Amino acid sequence: MRMKLSVAACLIALATAALAHQGASGVVKKRMELMKDTAQHMKSIAGMVSGKSELDTGSLTASAQTIAAHAGDIPDLFPEGSLHDPSEALPKIWEEWEDFTMLANDLSERAEQLAAVADDGASAADLQAAFGKVGETCKSCHTDFRLKKQ
Repeated sequence: MRMKLSVAACLIALATAALAHQGASGVVKKRMELMKDTAQHMKSIAGMVSGKSELDTGSLTASAQTIAAHAGDIPDLFPEGSLHDPSEALPKIWEEWEDFTMLANDLSERAEQLAAVADDGASAADLQAAFGKVGETCKSCHTDFRLKKQ
């Protein structure tokens, strides 16, 4: 249940970002597009690990690897002070840069672990657990470093 809530919160947060993209430019637009793409991959994986769509381990692995690659790009997409509208980034990112980049690294590692679990032909429970860790990392970063929705 906890995994479902973490993943659901991550997907909802990322999915609503599409509305906020209007007027975005430069690095803010790039990172919003990266997050939107990440959300699409998360949604695809969520469908497979929940049984709502057919499990395709090749597709799941590719999506997890894309998420890992995107996570590696996150620090470069947050140059100090890039807070112009419609950014939802909090100044706390740069105040706690080490924690922020650690979460990006954690996301990359956990997405790679998910890809490895899928490649190994693991059970549905193992896939759900690995995916839950990816979702928890997304949620943690959004909780700590993203402007709260009103």
